[in-house]
Amino acid sequence: MILATILRTRIDDSMKPWENQFYICDHYKKIFDELGIVLFPILNANSAEEAVRVCDGLVLPGSDKNIYPEYYGAERNPEAVYKNDEYSSDKPIVDAFVKAGKPIVGICGGLQVLNVYFGGTLHQKVQNHDNVRHEIDVEKGSFLYEVYGRARVEVNSWHGQAVDVVAPGFKVTAGCADGTIEAIEKGNIVAVQWHPEVDLEIEFFERFVKKFF
Repeated sequence: MILATILRTRIDDSMKPWENQFYICDHYKKIFDELGIVLFPILNANSAEEAVRVCDGLVLPGSDKNIYPEYYGAERNPEAVYKNDEYSSDKPIVDAFVKAGKPIVGICGGLQVLNVYFGGTLHQKVQNHDNVRHEIDVEKGSFLYEVYGRARVEVNSWHGQAVDVVAPGFKVTAGCADGTIEAIEKGNIVAVQWHPEVDLEIEFFERFVKKFF
């Protein structure tokens, strides 16, 4: 099995002249090596067509780049931080996999990308979600309930934005006490606001593969 994953961008001035970099966190390598699954890195939207041809599904990772609110019809909150625009590259890649009917799993910023792509909106600034562990409530009958087998789960949290209006057709399948939407699902698309890869939750990804492939 081959799963595509989008590489994220960063600038590391200490590495000049190689300061402009693409990367993926090693958590994903550890998990998918353990599962015997090949990751196919996508540098930009120009790779979308080939990625869909050779890959079985898409892993949409988080990012420290917030999605420009112009993409969901909102004005910028002056308290929110906006760096370079990764969504413009993410959107055609997601579009290609959606049109091909292939499974997608979104992680943190990946959830936000999916929600905006399908017509939802975001809270541009949320508080107290930087390196915080907290409990979430999981809906029975959801993919997540199949993974964890219980209605209350502790997860990690690193994000400055969150889902506001849920995209049409998606069901909220997890949330926390402060009202943050923690997971959405639709067909063979699953997205969570936390980072299961950081906690090396191999079963999360293994069950995703077993259920949708």
